[in-house]
Amino acid sequence: MTRPAEALEKLYEAYTAKEGGETFAKLMRELLRENPDIWVLFEVYLDLRKRGRLPAPGPRPNSLLLRKSKKDPRFTKYILVLEESRQINIEQLYSFVEEARKNGWDPLLAIVDRYGDITYYSVAPFTPKPREEAASNGEDKA
Repeated sequence: MTRPAEALEKLYEAYTAKEGGETFAKLMRELLRENPDIWVLFEVYLDLRKRGRLPAPGPRPNSLLLRKSKKDPRFTKYILVLEESRQINIEQLYSFVEEARKNGWDPLLAIVDRYGDITYYSVAPFTPKPREEAASNGEDKA
């Protein structure tokens, strides 16, 4: 199986090559058989490259890491790539945020819609107070 970093870099090279149209299509078909999410991952990768960023593969499937600059080897952002039509459960989202926090990275969600538009969301942990505790603090009951 091709590693995500190698696959993304090969796709990017084929995409940007003058004669790369057919090579890109062939490579994408092969990679889609291995990973049905490679297309949305590539879209986010390409968007970040176009913005002058240097994404690297993240520690979990369909994730990317970003450095602050080329000179600084530390990663600062952790991006989970999601497709608009696919669900993610709250436990997966929570573990992603916790993994980012433990490593000192800012967690971001990159959501790709059916038109290929990408929206980036910053994510923060949220722990709701039990109703009794909220009421004793003078907050309105819902």
